[in-house]
Amino acid sequence: MELQLQPRPSRPPLRFRTQTLLAACLWTAAAAGLRAQTQWTVDDSGGSQFTSLQAAIDAASPGDVLKIKPGNYGDVVLTKRLRLLGEPPEPSGSLPRLLSLDIRSPSAFSLSHLEVRRLRVSSVANRSEIDRCVLGGGSPWGSAGGLPPGWTPVLLHGAQDLLISRSATPLPPPVTPADSSATGLAGMVIEAGSTVQLVQCSVLGGDALQNTSGWFSGWGGTGLEVKQASRVWLVDTSVTGGDGEDLDVPLGPQEQGIGGTGLELSGGSTVDARGTPQHQIRGGYPMGASSPIGPAVEAGGASTLLLHVNGVALNGTVPTTSGAAWLQISGFTPPRLLLEGPSSPGSLVKARVYGSASPGGLPVVLFANLTPALIELPGLLLGTPAFTDPSQVIYQAVQTITNPSTPADFPFTLPSNPAFTGLRVHLQAVQVWPGALYGSNLQAFVLTW
Repeated sequence: MELQLQPRPSRPPLRFRTQTLLAACLWTAAAAGLRAQTQWTVDDSGGSQFTSLQAAIDAASPGDVLKIKPGNYGDVVLTKRLRLLGEPPEPSGSLPRLLSLDIRSPSAFSLSHLEVRRLRVSSVANRSEIDRCVLGGGSPWGSAGGLPPGWTPVLLHGAQDLLISRSATPLPPPVTPADSSATGLAGMVIEAGSTVQLVQCSVLGGDALQNTSGWFSGWGGTGLEVKQASRVWLVDTSVTGGDGEDLDVPLGPQEQGIGGTGLELSGGSTVDARGTPQHQIRGGYPMGASSPIGPAVEAGGASTLLLHVNGVALNGTVPTTSGAAWLQISGFTPPRLLLEGPSSPGSLVKARVYGSASPGGLPVVLFANLTPALIELPGLLLGTPAFTDPSQVIYQAVQTITNPSTPADFPFTLPSNPAFTGLRVHLQAVQVWPGALYGSNLQAFVLTW
C-alpha cells in the first residue's frame, strides 16, 4: 500500500494497523483537498500553459502548484503562497534555472528541483521548504526597493520557519577587491530573527582574487553568516569559507591572501551543528603556499555554537573542550533525521535516524504529519521545538538504536497518483533517553511529478 511505513516482516500489532489505516484515510482526504488546487505547467520552449514563470505566478491563486520544465526563466518575484516544483532531472539533465527569485512576504512557499542563482527570502511567517535545489552562484543582492540588502547571493531575512534540505550553494562569483577592506561574497546570510534548518546541504563562501593594479591581496568570503538573533540547525551540512589569493606582483609588493571564515555568528544568534567529523565547518584556503587557512568560526555578541561529542569538525579537528565563551560541547549524540530517495510518484523513500545508543537500545519514535508546527516545549522536549503538531500526527513508528553509527530505518512508498503532486509531508523523530526526550531536526518533502 502506498504511503505507509513498512513494518518489520512479522505481523504488525493492532495499534500499528489502526494507525496506518488512519493514515491512509487522511492521505485520501489530503488528495481530495489537493484536487481543489490548480496545477499549472510552465515551459519556456512552449507546449505548456505558460512560457513565462512570472506570468504563471501572477495568474495562480494561493495554494496552487506550478510544475516547471527545464529552461531559463529570468528574474522572478513571488508574493503569494505557491509551490514551485521543477521537473526532477534525469541523471544527465538540468534543473529549471532562475536568474533571481525574490520572495516577498508570502505566508509560506515551497521550492523543489530548481536552480536559483540569486535567492532572497523576506518576512515569511510560516513553514516553508526548499528541497533539492541549487541556490546561489550569482551576483549579490543590492539595496534597491528598500528591501533587505545583502552582499550575498542567498539572503534569508525574517524567515520564521524555513527548512532547506538536500541543497547546495555553489561557489559565488569571485571578487577582485577595489580596496583593502573588500572581501569575497558570503555564501549565505541568515538574519532578522530567522529560524532555519540546513539538512544535508553544503554552503560555500566566495573567493577573492588579488588586485594587481591597486595592490591588494584577496580575502575570501564567509561561508555562512548568522546574525540578529537568528537560530540555525546544521545537520549533516558542511560550511566552507571562500579562498583568498596572495598579491604577487613581479618586482613589486607581496601580500598574503586570507581564507574566508567558515561560520560567522553575531547578535545573540545560535547554531546547533549535528553530524560526523566528515561534516566540517572550515575556513577557506589562501591561494599561496605560505598563508594559513581561514578561521572556522568567528563569534561575538553573546552568540553560541553548540557541537556534540564525536561530531562536526572545525578546520579538521573535532573539539573536545570549548576553549571559547561562544562554544558549547555536549557529551552525547543528538538524533539526526535524514532522507534518502527521490520525491517523485511511486518512489521508495527511506527516513534514517541516527542518535545515541545503548547495549539494549534506545528507542526512537518517528512522527509524520501534514500540519506544520513550531511549538516550544521547554523542559519536555530537548534540543529542538516540536516541528510537527503532536495533536495532528497521522503516523508514528518506533525502533531502537544500539549503535550510533547504524541508523534506525523507516522506509515508505510515495503515491503514484498525480493528484498528490504538491503534497507536503513533515517528519520529526524523538529519541527517548532515561528521564528525557530529545528532538531531531525536521525533514519534509513536497511530492514532485
